[in-house]
Amino acid sequence: MLLRVTATCNIMDEDEDDVVRIAKDSSELTVGDLLCHAVWEYGIDEYWEVEWNDPISAVRPLGFGDPQYANPEGHLLIGADFLLVDGSEMMGYVTYCPELDNNDMGYAQPTIVTPAGQVQFWSGITKPRESDLRERYSRLGKRADEVFPATFKTVPNEVGIEMSGILDGFLYMEGDAETVAVLK
Repeated sequence: MLLRVTATCNIMDEDEDDVVRIAKDSSELTVGDLLCHAVWEYGIDEYWEVEWNDPISAVRPLGFGDPQYANPEGHLLIGADFLLVDGSEMMGYVTYCPELDNNDMGYAQPTIVTPAGQVQFWSGITKPRESDLRERYSRLGKRADEVFPATFKTVPNEVGIEMSGILDGFLYMEGDAETVAVLK
């Protein structure tokens, strides 16, 4: 799997009002963030010291600040290594929720993080357009035959959660919302 490196882990930013920001939108996570903290928790509470327009997508490192408020049994985002069919390794994450079937790609929502942006493999009930697929391949710097099938596995983490899977393409729910369709 990927070579782990030591990264400078400073996710605290002060805005112009000197308010400390200890959380970020999950779509803003970088490889550096995932190298520094393998597990991130979703949700906002009074201890987060930040206001969000969309608290559903806000994450922070598990137990950041006061560990007594960490919720390892809650909705988590966990770093994952991805192996593409051409042998390339990339880093990203999957989501975990103890009440759900985390082997279901709709819940795991595997995502690769690249310098060009994140690449989500799950699109929910929205079928990706051709332009969406081109953008995803562009972010990966790959063609379909260089990506799929791809595998992923969570990195070793402090909560001991292991998840893995195989991706045959970009996934979405089709028609009856019971059938998972695959696009390449």
